[in-house]
Amino acid sequence: MVSCAVRTSVCVCAVFRPGVEYIYRYESEALTGIRTVSDQLSGIKVRATVKVQIHRDGATLIKVCQSTCSVVQV
Repeated sequence: MVSCAVRTSVCVCAVFRPGVEYIYRYESEALTGIRTVSDQLSGIKVRATVKVQIHRDGATLIKVCQSTCSVVQV
C-alpha cells in the first residue's frame, strides 16, 4: 500500500465532503510496438484501488491499495 498526505489552501470541499471516504478503481494499459515490423504489441497493465479522504482541517489523504501490474502481449 502507498499513501500520501497533502495539505492545501485550495478548497476541495466543492468536490469532496470532509469526513467521507471516496473509493475509486483504476485500470490502465500502455502498449507499444513497431507496426511496420509486426502486428504484435506488448506493454503493461496496472490495476489499483484508490481511497481519498478529506479531513476537516484541510488535510487530504490518498491511499493506493490492492495494486497489481501485469505484462500484456497482444
